[in-house]
Amino acid sequence: MSITDTMYYYLPKFNQRTLQGDEAGHFLSTRVKEGDELDVCDQKGSIGKIIIEKVDKKKKLIQYSLQSYEVLGKKPNEKILFQAIPDKQYLDKLVELLPLADIDRLILFESQYSPKYNINWERLKKNFDSFY
Repeated sequence: MSITDTMYYYLPKFNQRTLQGDEAGHFLSTRVKEGDELDVCDQKGSIGKIIIEKVDKKKKLIQYSLQSYEVLGKKPNEKILFQAIPDKQYLDKLVELLPLADIDRLILFESQYSPKYNINWERLKKNFDSFY
């Protein structure tokens, strides 16, 4: 079980080196600039680090280089939910509904707006087998 205070940007494909249009939107809205090192994830259970090499706001274009890449999914087509730590009531409901939503793993991370409280990790682990 690990918690990080990292913000992950959505990267549709790790093997491409350019984002354009809507794919670049989240990066541009957070005002990334050349030289920024960012944590990224896809919706297939992989995370990585990229370095922004070029930003063109007019063309909505981001070019980057991939620094590292790790596959978190342990089996083909494993569904992983990355979730900022919510309040207690929402977290309880989330863990209750995840098996029904066909989610295989839950990865919680601390965000700027995550509430500060002691999470009962053992109780959550009892309700959800594969959980970080």
